[in-house]
Formats: sequence, C-alpha cells, structure tokens
Amino acid sequence: MAFKMDGKEFSSMLAVAKELGKTRIYRKDFDKYGIEEVDENEVVSETVSEPAAEEVEEVEVAEVKEAEMGDTEEAGLEKDDMLGRKYPGVVGDETPEVEPEVTPEPEVTPETPEEKAPEKPKRAKMSEEEKKVNRADRRAKRREKKRSEREEANKPTEEMLTNATKLQKESGYTEIWDWAVDMKKKTAEEVYEIAAKLNLTWERHDVTKIDRMRAVMTLRENLFPGQKRPRVRQSAWKDVPNETIAELAKKNKVEYTETADEKITRMHLIKALKDAGIESPEA
Repeated sequence: MAFKMDGKEFSSMLAVAKELGKTRIYRKDFDKYGIEEVDENEVVSETVSEPAAEEVEEVEVAEVKEAEMGDTEEAGLEKDDMLGRKYPGVVGDETPEVEPEVTPEPEVTPETPEEKAPEKPKRAKMSEEEKKVNRADRRAKRREKKRSEREEANKPTEEMLTNATKLQKESGYTEIWDWAVDMKKKTAEEVYEIAAKLNLTWERHDVTKIDRMRAVMTLRENLFPGQKRPRVRQSAWKDVPNETIAELAKKNKVEYTETADEKITRMHLIKALKDAGIESPEA
C-alpha cells in the first residue's frame, strides 16, 4: 500500500509521519491531515511514462560510443573501460578482465582493559617516640648538609694557599695549634700589631673585645685558610679552689679586683696571677 498527501506519494505511514514531524501516525488521523491510501500498482502506472528526450539522446550517444569502441577493437588499439582505464585492444569478442579494486579493511585493535595503577602501601602509624627520633634524624641531616655546603664554599684556592705560606713565614706561625695558644696570651694591641705587620685589615668595631675577635679571625683566615681554630687545652686553674687562689695571690702580694660575684672575682684573681707570671699549683 502507498499513501498520498498534498500531492506527494509516500511508501509507508512512517514516511508520512516524518513529513508531518511526528514519530507515529494512525489511520484515524487520515481525515485530519488529508491522507489517502492508494494501491501501489496505481502509483507505478502513474509514474511510468514515456522516456524523456534527454534519456533518448543519452541512449543514442551510448550506441555511437559502442560502435566506435568496436572499431578500435578490430584495429588492435587501446580502449577505455567505463571507469576511464585503458587496456590493450583485443581482437574478436574477447573483453579484458578488470580486476576489482580491493579496499583494505581497517585494522581493528583489540580493546585492552585499562591498567590500574598499583596501590601504594599504607604507612604504619608511628608512635610519639618514633616521631621524635625521626625529627631528630632530619635535623641532623640538615645540619650535616649545611656544614658540607659551608665547607665547600670556604674551601681555599691555590692562590689563598700560596699567600698563606708566605704569611706564615713572615709571622713565624707554621702550625695552627701554636698560633691558637699564643693568641690566647696576646692582648688586643698585640693582636693588632701582628695584623698590621702582615698588612691585614678587618671591619673595625667600637667594642675592644669584638674588635680583637675580628682581628683574630682575620689572622686565622689568612694564615690557615680552610682550617678551624682548635680548642686550646683546659686551663690549669680549672680544678684549683677559690680559697687556694686567694691565698696564692695574698702570698705573692698580687692585687686584683674583688666583686660581689664569686665567679667574676675568681676570673680577676686568675688573670692577675697570670699577669704576675705565677703558674697554677696544678700545672
């Protein structure tokens, strides 16, 4: 069965529904939209008509071409197939075989399931003691790293070592230990004098103790570049009681400054005895 609406033919009710912009249509809607149901044979008979003039001309042209191609076959010339490809002419009624074009099928790669990332192992909870140890280890590593970087930055060059050898000969200090012990005994003015003889300068300070410390550091950096100042051995007065020191000063008539603080008084006592050239009884 076929259907007509507004002078158009449709092969199915679905085609009519699409024309109306609907998903489906029912027979009860035929009157509403002016749809007629007709027999397919009637539609075919109406559509079959005489061939148009253009079609007749195309048939005549095709016949002429076939005749021309027949002539070229007899003469053994090349002829074109319907696709425009040329083949050598074949005598007689034999026609060349045309190999059909084979289009390669697209390669289908099998779908592989997505690889899941391996799960990270869960860390076990640390106790408070373990956390303290861990923090202490990290601090120690940071200090060691900073120390290594500082040592690398302070590493002396060849020029510095050559200049240090020259200054050691001028000053008379060839070992850092001997120099450190001697610096302990020197006053600020004596340290300044040694630095002046070696043509060394430093950033001066108004406070004498700080100024002396900077001068000593300048001497060490130039005389012994890259070396740390060694710890001088403990004082021989360390284990001597205050009463013994006071009696020793009184016996040798050594004057000292006495204060309300015992520690400061002890420091003045020992300095006065050293200045007087008196050695510790423990020495």
